[in-house]
Amino acid sequence: MKKELLIILMTLCFEVANVQAQSDHHFALYDYSLDSNLKQINLSALTADGGMIVLTGNEYRGTISPGDYGFSLIRYDASGNKLWNNFIYGETSFQVNYKRIVELPDLGFAIVGNTAILGGGFVLKTNSSGDFVFMKNFGYEIFDCIVDPSDNGFLITENLGNTISRIVKTDAAGTTLWSDARNFLPDPDHYYTARRLNNGNYLAVGVAYNNPSLVTGSGLITCYSSTGAIVWTQGYVGPELVTSFKNFTELADGTILLAGIGSTTNVSGSRTMITKIDSTGNVLWCKSSGMGVPINNFGFTFAGNYIYISGNYEYSGSTVRPVILKMDTAAQVLFTHVFPELVWPIDFAYGSSNDFSILNGKIGFNNYKTFCMTDTALTQACALYDTTFSMASVTMTTVISTPTTGTAAFVPTDLLRTNSSNVNFTKVDACLILGIESAYAENVFDVSVYPNPANGSFNVHVSNAEQLNSVCFQLINSLGETIKQFNVSSENNKVELNNIPSGIYFYILNDQQNILKSGKIILE
Repeated sequence: MKKELLIILMTLCFEVANVQAQSDHHFALYDYSLDSNLKQINLSALTADGGMIVLTGNEYRGTISPGDYGFSLIRYDASGNKLWNNFIYGETSFQVNYKRIVELPDLGFAIVGNTAILGGGFVLKTNSSGDFVFMKNFGYEIFDCIVDPSDNGFLITENLGNTISRIVKTDAAGTTLWSDARNFLPDPDHYYTARRLNNGNYLAVGVAYNNPSLVTGSGLITCYSSTGAIVWTQGYVGPELVTSFKNFTELADGTILLAGIGSTTNVSGSRTMITKIDSTGNVLWCKSSGMGVPINNFGFTFAGNYIYISGNYEYSGSTVRPVILKMDTAAQVLFTHVFPELVWPIDFAYGSSNDFSILNGKIGFNNYKTFCMTDTALTQACALYDTTFSMASVTMTTVISTPTTGTAAFVPTDLLRTNSSNVNFTKVDACLILGIESAYAENVFDVSVYPNPANGSFNVHVSNAEQLNSVCFQLINSLGETIKQFNVSSENNKVELNNIPSGIYFYILNDQQNILKSGKIILE
């Protein structure tokens, strides 16, 4: 199927049989020109049928009252074709922080976010067509919302006034079944996420700071029974001044693998920390990455006994590139994969926390202007800029945790939202399967395409071109059509743009063994 997609979307300058090695490492890029009301792509997530759901938040529509904002929920199939687009608005403002979008067992969607005008967080449910079903306001800031597979309800973690951690268990209609609010250390505490364990208990993980200045803090784990009673709670101190548990998974033997970060005050940036505990919270081992790794905005998720870490690689002083790391359950780094084709200024960094999803052998992620899909079958480094990312054993110790009861549970309120379908939205497809440049090509050949943007013509430079068997250059439009191609026979090549409309185009350079360069170019 991958080979067939490459045949459809690219007219290659050599036999397709030679492409199989590159087609094992690919991504689909969806780059859209959107209407003037759109602010940004906030969230995306993979769907069970191989497609994606995209949320474009903080939009204002002129057909409703001034100051009333909403979001577009857009559904795509596995090929990037739009299936439907719904605009949902009401009872909110432009100051909304969207936290997560997730497909539900009934194929509807849950959208979680926070907004100041509501005084806290909300959970909104739609049906499979994006039509509004219900919305609940939970009154305080929501860090995460996970579907409970036991009853298709929700597990919500909250921060009450930046002082108290709270977990809320609801049914599928958003009605609270039980909740618990705790103050573990003076100020403040955060449960970042919670999940149901195989034994029916629930685990909530996060951080508890031991003074209001946020200088030091301990990892926080609390185990709750199926009725909301605390079974055990532990605090954890690692090699950093602050240890935060961001996500976790339960392994087949009942042990827990936690992913999080550590940070210090004397060195900028954060470390990745992977910790393994037994079923009662005792530390089995902990590993931490080295300092100075140029990756930020960590996001963690688990799939198929692997740990995936997403972030933004600081490629230069003005640009970042999305990066995905893959580890096994022993925290051994399997690869560090940088996507060199996806380049944006640093203020358009790729999202990497709750909008980083893995499903059915695919990885989905987004930034403000694009959303992307790649496979999880990558087994080697590709465009390996960062060779220093490694994990080393460190000491993680348990500290005494004496939680006190927090404030009373907040009763969620129902809110009415309005759904308006297919309004004022224009999509321009630019979907293309691109090969990733090989490490061999990166090390041996210097390939550059300039200027970008281009007006009238641009140059293609390939150093040591005489060492290559054959180099093919292709220029491809937003429909996947090859509009210009030629064999590169010298180091310097000028491409004339006569009668080629302005817009965003893709280019590919490859020889019969490697894809040397691929990316985007803007023609003015």
